[in-house]
Amino acid sequence: ILEARDLGNPVQQTSRLLTVVVKDVDDHPPQFERQRNSVPLMMEVEEEMPINMKIGEVIAIDKDIGRNAVIDYAIIYGNDDGVFGISRDDQNRGIITLDKRLDREMSGLHTLTIKCFEPTDRINKISKMPYNKLKLDEIQVKVHVRDKDDNNPTFVERNLTRGVRVNAAIYTEIGKVHADDADAEADVINYHLENVTFHRPKTGMKRDLGESGFLVDPSTGVIQTNQSYGKYADGFFDVVVKATNSPDPTKADFAFLKIFVLQDTDLMKFVFDKNPVNVAKEMKEFKKDIEGAFAQPLTLNVYDNEFYSKVDGSLDFGRTSSCFQVLNQEDVVDLDNVQNLFNSKKNQKLEDLFVKYSVDSVERCARVRT
Repeated sequence: ILEARDLGNPVQQTSRLLTVVVKDVDDHPPQFERQRNSVPLMMEVEEEMPINMKIGEVIAIDKDIGRNAVIDYAIIYGNDDGVFGISRDDQNRGIITLDKRLDREMSGLHTLTIKCFEPTDRINKISKMPYNKLKLDEIQVKVHVRDKDDNNPTFVERNLTRGVRVNAAIYTEIGKVHADDADAEADVINYHLENVTFHRPKTGMKRDLGESGFLVDPSTGVIQTNQSYGKYADGFFDVVVKATNSPDPTKADFAFLKIFVLQDTDLMKFVFDKNPVNVAKEMKEFKKDIEGAFAQPLTLNVYDNEFYSKVDGSLDFGRTSSCFQVLNQEDVVDLDNVQNLFNSKKNQKLEDLFVKYSVDSVERCARVRT
């Protein structure tokens, strides 16, 4: 209040209200209210959420007022693929949104560095630098992507061909199926024998056996015998195995096996100049190398490693016989062609492998009496 008066008697005076407007000077930089050793903000989002959806928010403060208190935000680190975006709303908050598709299997955790600044400083203040906890105009945000069950179990091999001998003992392992689930937090996969159908091509016979005929381990996918297969000679089984890890029946995959019922007269055998224990140790590598020795894509199924039986029926404990079958895709290669294929004199690579693995000869698995 301003007051003026004279020196007369009586004193004459008057007053007036003076308003002083203090203009704000932009002298306070925006910053986040956090400690210098504070932990990152944690946010959670489900994968495959819609684009442009809000994930979360950050809030910075500026002690200035009016236009000088407006704050902008930017993600300056951890967002090279542009998956996330951030923008200021009408309450000066930084709203974090999803700009691109989120896939939990690609990355389950995104660590972002967010910087706050005055709009006029946007070009000068944004730099691609890692998070610096000492700078209070930066804050770190960790976005955890929750897994969504959007992948089905998938068999590594869907079509397989195997063989079982008519005199195979119960619980003999025939083969193994394996499925994977790309979901990072997927439940354990269970295997189930879905269906078995027996075929005897010579007579045109076909019999549906349902879920019987073989055993499938629900945890490992190992397929085993559960009976003698003498009555199924000269035929094969179509076996369907299901892999699932969800109550949803659509989230499953199926493997299809063709299992031939074999007699020893249907097989050839390798004769190794070493005992069965040493042969078994190298069998996986041996099988792979032998298959690679042929120009055509052949599959070798080896069924046993036993002491070699001589012509007189006695056992040679220093040698091993391993009966096998050769498949061309899903078709069985007849024995005459197998004998021709394994003529090492016609295939130098094969001869070198026979020397490497101590293969003395390739013979019929069982001699046919005439």
